[in-house]
Amino acid sequence: MKQLNLRIFTLIMFTSILIGCQQEPGVIFNTPNGFIQIDKTSSSIDENSEIPITISIQFGGSVSQNTSGITANFTVASSDLTRFTVSPSTGTIEIPVGELSADITFTPIDNLIADGALDVVIELSAEGNNIPIGLGGEGILNTISTITILDNDCAIILEEMVGNYSGTDNWIASAGGPLKPKITTSIDGSSFNITGVGYAWLENPSFWGEPVVAESSITIDIDLITGEFEIPYTYTATTIYNGDLYNYYAKGKGKYYACSDTFELEYELFWAPDDDVASAFGAPGFVWRETLIRQ
Repeated sequence: MKQLNLRIFTLIMFTSILIGCQQEPGVIFNTPNGFIQIDKTSSSIDENSEIPITISIQFGGSVSQNTSGITANFTVASSDLTRFTVSPSTGTIEIPVGELSADITFTPIDNLIADGALDVVIELSAEGNNIPIGLGGEGILNTISTITILDNDCAIILEEMVGNYSGTDNWIASAGGPLKPKITTSIDGSSFNITGVGYAWLENPSFWGEPVVAESSITIDIDLITGEFEIPYTYTATTIYNGDLYNYYAKGKGKYYACSDTFELEYELFWAPDDDVASAFGAPGFVWRETLIRQ
């Protein structure tokens, strides 16, 4: 008898639950003209990607309802608008007659700067549209797409750049080129220094052949975002030739690439006061170009 009563009680409770669920009203969308929504709510892309992202603006209706084209307005928000392009750039996109979607094209810009990841928000606008936005026209879901640009550049940290670097240059082959220049970098207090600029050419036994007897460091101010720097007109070394001492100076520019730990230098060499050394070789205005990586 107790088991029978328990089964009857269980059946009554289960039936009550079913009835209660059936009495809950269903969700009804009142969108006789359809609605528009975004297909991707989140995505990411590498900064150096050559393939853009497409964000589809979709029409939630039938082809037969789209007889005159559908205009959708959208906004683009980000803390840095220089790192990407969006097309159409007007903030208005048209779904053609008889179509159910149109694409916004998002293209990142590889800026070679270590500036971190960036979020970009593309949002459908409720203003200016003749049909409601969002899933079911409720204006809540599928109205925003967040795209994250993933930075592919490396941070420049001066302390990690200290060391010895070597590489090649563009010196003329008939005069012993290309040479194998070397530099040493160091930090003295707040100053970042390079020693060795021009030494490979000055000591080149195939042409100049002047041993360096006194070294000097060149202090440079590196842009910690771009890696670029200027080489001011600066004394770089003293050599000896036929018993006489000669002072040399360098002037130019350079760039440091943090991801590959590489320096690129472009400079001219001078005698004081500001006489172009390359002129003596018959190449006035010659610019030495060197690529140097950590040893």
